Amino acid sequence: MAPGDKPRKDPSPKDDSSANAPVGLDDLLQNIEKSKPLDELLNEVMDQELEKQFQRKEERKQVIIQELVNASKIYEKMPLERLAIKLKEDSNEILDLLEHIILNNEFTGIVISGKELIFNKIQRHDELDRKPFLVVTSPVAKPVLAPAGAAVKLEPIKRKKVDLRFKVLGEQPVVQVPVEREALVASAEAVPVAGQLQLKLVLANNSAKALDGVLVKFLLEGQLRLVRMKPAYAGADWSGEITIPSIPPGSSRRVLLYFSPGTCEPVGFDVIVQYQDAASKFIDETLNERVDIAPPAFTKKQAITKEHFHDIITHHLKMKGIKSYGIPAGLAATEAYLIIKEILITNEFEFVGEKFLEEKNQFLGWYYTGFKVGEKEDDFIVIGQVLNNKMEFFAMAGDGMQLLRGLTHLAMILREGLVERGTIRDESELVELVCPSCGGVLDVFPAAGELHPCKFCGAKLQF
Repeated sequence: MAPGDKPRKDPSPKDDSSANAPVGLDDLLQNIEKSKPLDELLNEVMDQELEKQFQRKEERKQVIIQELVNASKIYEKMPLERLAIKLKEDSNEILDLLEHIILNNEFTGIVISGKELIFNKIQRHDELDRKPFLVVTSPVAKPVLAPAGAAVKLEPIKRKKVDLRFKVLGEQPVVQVPVEREALVASAEAVPVAGQLQLKLVLANNSAKALDGVLVKFLLEGQLRLVRMKPAYAGADWSGEITIPSIPPGSSRRVLLYFSPGTCEPVGFDVIVQYQDAASKFIDETLNERVDIAPPAFTKKQAITKEHFHDIITHHLKMKGIKSYGIPAGLAATEAYLIIKEILITNEFEFVGEKFLEEKNQFLGWYYTGFKVGEKEDDFIVIGQVLNNKMEFFAMAGDGMQLLRGLTHLAMILREGLVERGTIRDESELVELVCPSCGGVLDVFPAAGELHPCKFCGAKLQF
């Protein structure tokens, strides 16, 4: 159905008495629009995901600050692991939040030292004045006078032997056995997250000295594009390597890298970690991660009830992701939507409904299909949208890998189709609208050279 056409009618009669009877797709659309416009629902779903993440982070920070306030009244220092256990959080997550709290001066008088938190307490004079004094008394012994002319003999003072090397009182000193451990322990894991591939790298310093200038090199196999990095050790000019300035003794550093795969094929990460140990010896360690991104097996579904459709959106499909691109120059909004619609229909997606606001150049359509995994068939929903000079696939799936495979496949077809049409000369000309700072999707595709702030983190971006 082209933009502006009237919705088609369902010629088959409906049995209102049966709640499980299939309903026409246009009737389903009308029922959905009565509850909430589709464009508003789409924008709410996308915005709420990032807003929930931000809200959860702020709530966790407030809980940590309260624990710090309580601990500072009792301890001079506190193990980081104890705080993580009390809050039931990962130590690296706690460390990230603590760094943010300290840098923003949300809690002062605290220093992170290795695996410990040190509270810098300054006592006030009135607190010192109110401290009680502890007075120890002993029974008064009566003096005994020596007989006249008798010599007074004093017993020599007996001293107990103290082994000052180990500060232990006793006959046998404590024998300390050195533990042989690797100075740096590195681990890597690649997992699908919100339609992207996340590579998590953790570097743990097990030595007694800080490791400075740890160099990490990434060798990528397959079509992978770096979207963002947390912390941002590198930006858009990333050359395939980063340098960790310093890792204190007994602590660790975590780096998250988010990649956008170009095609549905196996990809790989070879991570080379180079550092200098306490003996000034250079050591290399290599980590390997492989992920098989297979092409999706979409299977067309013929019938759906309105109860089932609402149920799978609100209760079953918890994984959400989006591919958002700026509309290339010379491509009209109407034509951009028809391209998205053609991609979905030719890939076994069933049309549910669509809505047009031509005066705003906004076009939105709902589609659903089945995602076959072995003998099992899961639900997969895609919303194709054109808005604010953007063209987008917003997908919902029940599994993170299914979401990654489905979105990667649809985005690949879109890029290849625009090249074949002559709309763009190269796939790299299609700009993906993702904030490299927080990962949020831009609300509009700005004009070339224009600075546009991200509505989630405020970072100013330019294309």
